Amino acid sequence: MFDRNMRRHHGPPKWIFFVVAMVAFVLVMGGVVMFLWNHIIADITDLREISWLEAMGLLILSKILFGKIGGPEKKFQKHRSKWKEKWMHMSEEERHAFKQRWKDRCRH
Repeated sequence: MFDRNMRRHHGPPKWIFFVVAMVAFVLVMGGVVMFLWNHIIADITDLREISWLEAMGLLILSKILFGKIGGPEKKFQKHRSKWKEKWMHMSEEERHAFKQRWKDRCRH
């Protein structure tokens, strides 16, 4: 008997693919950083070549120092849309006063 409510499993769950893809991406990026460092930075300067683990450390350090990709832009877009909405609800007099305040601020 076939029950229509029973789900058939066709292969592994989708999340396994994403986990494997993320691990592969991290491994490849460490190799790319190591390759670039060892073939560009080490050749140009007197710095020594680095291992894959040190390259991963550089990736983590750059993530800490510079933030994640796309992070600041998203925050900026949210802030920008908030100001755009506020601007659209201002009267002409309020806009003129706002512009004047910013001109005065920028002069000093």
